[in-house]
Amino acid sequence: MRSDYAMETVPCPLCGADEYAVVIAQAKELYNGMEEYFDVVRCSECSMVWTNPRPTPETIGYFYPDSAGYFQPSKDVTNPAGGLDTAMAAFLEREFGYSSMGSRGGIVVRCIPTPLLRRRARITHIPRWVPGGRILDIGCSWGRYLASMRALGWAVDGIEPHEPSAEFARTELGIENIRLGTVEEIPLEPGAYDVIQGSMVLEHVHAPRDVLAKLHTGLRHDGQLILAVPDFSGLEARLFGRNAYTLQVPEHLNHFTPRTARRMLDLAGFRVDRIVHHHFERDWIAGLEYANASPTLLRVVKQRHVRRFLVRPAVYLQGILGMTSRMSIYASPL
Repeated sequence: MRSDYAMETVPCPLCGADEYAVVIAQAKELYNGMEEYFDVVRCSECSMVWTNPRPTPETIGYFYPDSAGYFQPSKDVTNPAGGLDTAMAAFLEREFGYSSMGSRGGIVVRCIPTPLLRRRARITHIPRWVPGGRILDIGCSWGRYLASMRALGWAVDGIEPHEPSAEFARTELGIENIRLGTVEEIPLEPGAYDVIQGSMVLEHVHAPRDVLAKLHTGLRHDGQLILAVPDFSGLEARLFGRNAYTLQVPEHLNHFTPRTARRMLDLAGFRVDRIVHHHFERDWIAGLEYANASPTLLRVVKQRHVRRFLVRPAVYLQGILGMTSRMSIYASPL
């Protein structure tokens, strides 16, 4: 047994079956550049995919150094919400129930089609307005999402296991209601939240069904759960395989597809309302880098005009078609 982390072999996190087949053998840890390798397996019963064997809950912190990208604040820490352009502000008032935002819209609003604004709102996890509403962000890191929602008028709470990130959110952004620890450890008051959000979190937890059951308890009966997770069936994931940017073993313990995510949410008492796929050209470029693509190809795809007029539109279309390797899932308690 290693001294820096310990390993465990576990059954399927979705159905509990013990029969599985290796789909990616000895994938390298690429996100932090460590010389560690892990198998990715698929359940023979329900087709859930997970990392197995995997680091134990007590020792997986080895793979989350302070230098990890998850914990690095935006360069513009004075305005982590990024601000709302006039078109989005007016859209949120008109379509999502936010108040006193549309006066900044002007003629710009008429120039951007509503479906594009709606898609942007859904990918950035802006929920419909609830008067006096309260949001919980699990795995809130340094507080970008919480700051954004607070600026829109929400009461915000966070859960974050990384102490320096939580402290940054408190001291630099003034977000006081952040509890230090994992979502598995911290109790939730029943029916306390109108919205629970987790962006790229569920793939990291050791017992995702248990976590979803806890989130179900923490939501009000008419509340909304918003999750973003990688899509193992996405085009980038299938094309790049062990070199896919969204694979990220062993930090990513669970590798969802729309089908397995729906099934797990159903078992936890949720109804999936919609799934929206993201459009990040970074996933393609990082995949090429991890796969050691030719320097010439990388130089071409990284050129500003190539990214703007070729790569970005192609990935945007891919997202609309539901083919990318990241997805946002909107679900409601049953």
